[in-house]
Amino acid sequence: MTGKLFIDNGDAWTLYGIRVAEDGYNELLAFAPLKSVDANDWGEQDGVEADLSAPALDTKELSIKFLQRGSRGDSFYELLSDMSYHDFNFVEIGRRYRLRLVAQPDLKNLAGLSVFSLRFADDFPFADNYTYQPPLSTVATPPTGYKLDNVDFAEYGISILRGTQTGLDRLPATKRNLLRSFQRENGAEYDGEEVMYQTKEAKIYCLMQANSMAEFWRNYDALLYRLFQPGERKYNQYPCYYKTCNTVNFKPDGKIWFEFEITVLITGGYRNQIKEFLEYTDFVCNIRQAIYPDVPYYLVYSLEDWFAMNQLTSASHLWMIMLMADLDFEGVDLVPANVWRGFYGMGHTIKNITIKDKAFITCPANIDQNPGSFCRDI
Repeated sequence: MTGKLFIDNGDAWTLYGIRVAEDGYNELLAFAPLKSVDANDWGEQDGVEADLSAPALDTKELSIKFLQRGSRGDSFYELLSDMSYHDFNFVEIGRRYRLRLVAQPDLKNLAGLSVFSLRFADDFPFADNYTYQPPLSTVATPPTGYKLDNVDFAEYGISILRGTQTGLDRLPATKRNLLRSFQRENGAEYDGEEVMYQTKEAKIYCLMQANSMAEFWRNYDALLYRLFQPGERKYNQYPCYYKTCNTVNFKPDGKIWFEFEITVLITGGYRNQIKEFLEYTDFVCNIRQAIYPDVPYYLVYSLEDWFAMNQLTSASHLWMIMLMADLDFEGVDLVPANVWRGFYGMGHTIKNITIKDKAFITCPANIDQNPGSFCRDI
């Protein structure tokens, strides 16, 4: 147990019989939150205009779970009480921290053993002398399709976990326009000429793996550095900025395993998405109608391609597009993706849509190679 934790250059196990318990590092590894960002929230625009000219990480509080052998707790607490800051060298994970004691949330005394947590503040969330190194992963991580500033998370050795897409699928809340209510009249009068949307938070559920602690810290630091650089970040096609992070599980033994959640605030970008979709759809529909004038449907070739490229992998995005563009529609039919071949792992896909008296059906990606077999009335 010796040689794993040093506090102010003293071996914690030799001097105090103390070591970090299993899962004790979890909160230590979470990225510090971003300090509050000033923003203008214009009523006539979607989202907000955030001042990200100089974003900065905030102090973070964290708990570390310890095990202590024997009854040398008093001397350990004396050490932590003689000054505010103490240097912790966590040799097991290859990292040093300068922490100050805040509180002791819990303590359990067992036979010859104590289990307790100490809450610390980390006022130095990022090294001032850090020199950026791009991510470099030796773990065979397939491309995730999720990108930060056009860099796939796989380059950091990160796999994206279930639940992430929900944050992109979810429709943001609308901004409230002028609402007038009169005491002697039923209901109210609402300025409904335009619908604008608020910001929305989205969680990115991540699993970072590495074959060594050196590789892990390189990719960890590169990601954190990227998250708080000046200006808006680009999460896939959406402008956003980083807010907070939470660790789910960290295992430093063997292959490094770091499961965590990043929360970003999406600040807008919805209208560009809608415009791109509608312009693309109109263009393809006109071409297909010219080629196949006898087919009773406008064929939306590569609608699923468009979804995949923009990470729109569920039907809720189409509903969002319809609602935000104020389109009239008669219905949307869903079928399992395996009914058609050529889709990108979508759980369901759009089969039949009717918008403003035009019917749309999606076709597999290889329609250009064999268009006749797919041009049929469903």
